[in-house]
Amino acid sequence: TSMQRETKGALRVKVLNAERLRDPEPGRKTDPFVEVSLGDVYHRTAIRTGTVHPVWNQDFDFDVGLLDGAPTDPCKAVHFVIKDKDALGQSIDDTLGECKVMLDDLKRAQP
Repeated sequence: TSMQRETKGALRVKVLNAERLRDPEPGRKTDPFVEVSLGDVYHRTAIRTGTVHPVWNQDFDFDVGLLDGAPTDPCKAVHFVIKDKDALGQSIDDTLGECKVMLDDLKRAQP
């Protein structure tokens, strides 16, 4: 029998850019940002003002458990939500889009 080895791993997520975001309020510029989360760990990009083609190029690191090199909880997902910052700061930021990437779908980086 082989023994399984549990280790800590790191997941680096790079948020590059978005294209042709919808304008949630006609006549107003879009100020997009991205919320990235894995479990209860949350990161947020900088706000890019007045664009529907934002570029962030930001990295975020998450700790993940690994069992023999595979995620210990493959049902977990990295969740991305693109939002438009509320210009007046009086209401909630509008959601422009979202997606999830399952940990099980990611390939481990080779040293």
